[in-house]
Amino acid sequence: MQYLNSGSYDLKLVVEDIKGCKDSILYNDLFVIGGQSATLSVSQTGNNNLFEYEFNASNISNVNYISWDLGNGVIINDDFDGFTYSYSTPGVYEIVVTVSDITSCQISYYLGQVFPGTNSISENQNSLLNISPNPFSNSTTIEFKNSIENVDLTLYNLYGQKVKTISNFSGNKLKLERENLCTGIYYLNLQSETGKSETFKLVIE
Repeated sequence: MQYLNSGSYDLKLVVEDIKGCKDSILYNDLFVIGGQSATLSVSQTGNNNLFEYEFNASNISNVNYISWDLGNGVIINDDFDGFTYSYSTPGVYEIVVTVSDITSCQISYYLGQVFPGTNSISENQNSLLNISPNPFSNSTTIEFKNSIENVDLTLYNLYGQKVKTISNFSGNKLKLERENLCTGIYYLNLQSETGKSETFKLVIE
């Protein structure tokens, strides 16, 4: 027998004896054809709030349960209609969504990273500053195009963990030492007193 459409299906078993007496039993949602699937997305809301993100699930098929891991210890369960969430601190957070069908078979989707508190990710330089060398092995120099005052610099690893903080920096040049940091990709977040924020990608070799 071939099923033409995906979905969950019941099974009805009918037995009949030689005298024509019948009995039946119904197994609801006994098996799933085609597996679970959904279109998942995450984006900043665009409401001038750089900490607020919108999470959506659409084109849902054979899904009984959705679990959103927001990367900061918060897990949102069973939300099919979409939701908004505001992070409390800037950083780098990895989004993982797990969908489950009626048989409890699960598939996890990695949606990538979000960067609350910033609206851009820059590589080595932009109109604000230049980072050189990048990648680096022992140290790198962050040179600002214009002198800055009272800026907080926070370095995050790929898991969104804060690994280094420099508070209330003022000046136009800063030497960032590797110290005990492991090889890998990092994100440097700069936040001014006025709340303006920007994030830069650093690579340690």
